[in-house]
Amino acid sequence: MKKNNLPTLFILFALFLTACSISDAANINAKNMLSMKDTQQMGDLVGKSDKAYEITKASFTDKGIRIEYPQIINMKDSNKQRTINEIIADGAYGFLKNYSLETEEFSMEIQYEIKWKTDYFLSIQYSGISFDKGTAHPVNNFYTTNIDINKEKKLKLADLVNIDEGFVKKFIGGKFKETMPEHNYILNIFTTKEWLTMLNKADSNETEICSYFTDNALGISVGVSHAIGDHAEFEIKYEDILENIKNENELWKLFLNKVSGDSSKKVWEK
Repeated sequence: MKKNNLPTLFILFALFLTACSISDAANINAKNMLSMKDTQQMGDLVGKSDKAYEITKASFTDKGIRIEYPQIINMKDSNKQRTINEIIADGAYGFLKNYSLETEEFSMEIQYEIKWKTDYFLSIQYSGISFDKGTAHPVNNFYTTNIDINKEKKLKLADLVNIDEGFVKKFIGGKFKETMPEHNYILNIFTTKEWLTMLNKADSNETEICSYFTDNALGISVGVSHAIGDHAEFEIKYEDILENIKNENELWKLFLNKVSGDSSKKVWEK
């Protein structure tokens, strides 16, 4: 894991329980894992009307570990399909970087959900439970992978959204809607400046904050205490952060069609 250049934040990061970190350089090699005990369940397709590609379910099982993850099929460019599937597999398996598959002391059950799928963008959410016999309780895991299909690369929150003080103030000021009211306490632990730094590092191995995208909202997940679930999700409608959207990214082309009103269009065309 990369060293944090801000000592104060490094200490504060320790308050977060393991919830949604994904290794950018996992010890598990995705290319090898794709051929190890993976089972493709063809026919379980999502988005059949999407001509660019389809999605099928795959799974990795070993001892007490089972991770289900998506794989794309029927893409015209087979090399691109292979590269994207390796990115997906690395994101799905990356959570295991701190564990040895040789031990029977660790177990994990992970499922996935496609949050948004277009010809050029894919947002995947993983959730489940892991348990290490050396710890007092199981952990509720949550992590994500966002992929630019055309550029064949994993995207971070900062690649798609301009995270400035205005964005942070919306995040900690209630514009983002939490899934559980008791999760709001986490917003008051850090200052605006600290949140600015952490959110700009979201979806990296420097923080346990991760993002996901739906067809109408941005979601951000952060770690909370185990007593209230280990992770908390906050969502905001895209129309409420139009001034922060990096509209040069193709992700937003589909959303543009849903935006109405002269003020929205002016923001978009900046």
